[in-house]
Amino acid sequence: MNKNTIKSLIDISRIHESHLLYALNNLADLFPITEEKVARLTKEEFILLDFLINRFCRLQDFMGSSLIDAVLIQINEFSDDLTMIDKMNKLEKFHFIKDARLWQQMRKLRNHLIHEYPGHPELIAKFLNQAYPLSFELLEVLTNLLNSLERKPSGEA
Repeated sequence: MNKNTIKSLIDISRIHESHLLYALNNLADLFPITEEKVARLTKEEFILLDFLINRFCRLQDFMGSSLIDAVLIQINEFSDDLTMIDKMNKLEKFHFIKDARLWQQMRKLRNHLIHEYPGHPELIAKFLNQAYPLSFELLEVLTNLLNSLERKPSGEA
């Protein structure tokens, strides 16, 4: 993988990271969120929650589609026939992620977050209360992956 590709992956990652952190920091006082809070969200809170959901999903998608493979290539652990579970097991083995099952948990949540739940504030609260702490876990994995890419891009001595 060439230097420009790695730089581009890092730059895109930093944009996602910055936007997700912005949402998390501006929503900290709202959590934990209850059904009642969901029903009384201000327009600004709703927009920030939507931003949080969007950035959580986009970052996880980006990591799963590009960044993880780049790191696995860098550490000579990539193969075209690896499933996502295999990739997560390798990331766990090399301490990029605490537990491979965490990725599955985040993916399941991502799949819930992309759907609308009108008339179900209890589901909205439930999924948002999962998204808030898992966003920090996702950012920790991102930091570990980026630290690896920034240390020594593949192909360099």
